[in-house]
Amino acid sequence: MDTKSRGDLVINGFGASNGGQFRVVTLNGRGTVNNDLECVELDCNGSGIVNGNVISEKIKVNGHAKSYYQWLGQLSWRLLR
Repeated sequence: MDTKSRGDLVINGFGASNGGQFRVVTLNGRGTVNNDLECVELDCNGSGIVNGNVISEKIKVNGHAKSYYQWLGQLSWRLLR
């Protein structure tokens, strides 16, 4: 992925964005992305919904994340005991 000119996407609280290509995507609270999402890193804290495909080198979820199409990338999680 060519990521040199990409910006970051941050949604804090309740919000939505149109997808696209980003370096780091952070969803804190209740964030929705309404199209395909391509990023180097996706960090979801709370509830995240992507209404499209997700392509990412790293995906971290603390809470709930849903994609209505497919996840492509490395999924990382923390096991709670």
